[in-house]
Amino acid sequence: MKIWRPLCHHCGVQGHAKKNGLALSGLQRYFCTACKKTFQTQYIYAGNTQEIERQVQRLSNEGHPPEYIARLLKVGIKMVNKCLTPDEAMAESK
Repeated sequence: MKIWRPLCHHCGVQGHAKKNGLALSGLQRYFCTACKKTFQTQYIYAGNTQEIERQVQRLSNEGHPPEYIARLLKVGIKMVNKCLTPDEAMAESK
């Protein structure tokens, strides 16, 4: 039987993860012994994906305000502002 070993999102090493409790969402957390960081293999909040960051950048470049982007992508306004560079966020808020 093949054993599934999680891949660390931080350092990319496989096979160095140990179980490290549960997240508030109930999903298993892991601790990477190679880079000493914790991670989950799956996330519930869609704002954690890099695809969201690319979509925020694209919509911002098209001239859409952060409030519209947050509503369209179903993420918080703070997440949108975090994805934008400080210059873009200041320009959008004016």
